Amino acid sequence: MDLQKLTEKRASLIFDARAIMDAASAESRDLDSEQRQQVDTMLDDADGIEKDIAQRQRMEAASDRLDQINERKTELQKSEVSEPAPEVRAIATREYAESFW
Repeated sequence: MDLQKLTEKRASLIFDARAIMDAASAESRDLDSEQRQQVDTMLDDADGIEKDIAQRQRMEAASDRLDQINERKTELQKSEVSEPAPEVRAIATREYAESFW
């Protein structure tokens, strides 16, 4: 289930729980045991969905950061020069000669 559907499901559960509580309140009475159980179950389910939403959002943020890192690596690899500049080669050659001659 995507984030939008999870958010809608959570909102629906909270709305339904609120409707049960409001109906009892309008009748100036407390919830009976069955209604209390229904409200508790709905709110527990809503809490679980909230945790799922938070986890998915964290995962998406982590994936986005990873994608950005990979894009930077690709850009760096593309910008690297495969062959050193002539001055670098000359220094390396002279250093090699001085070390081994």
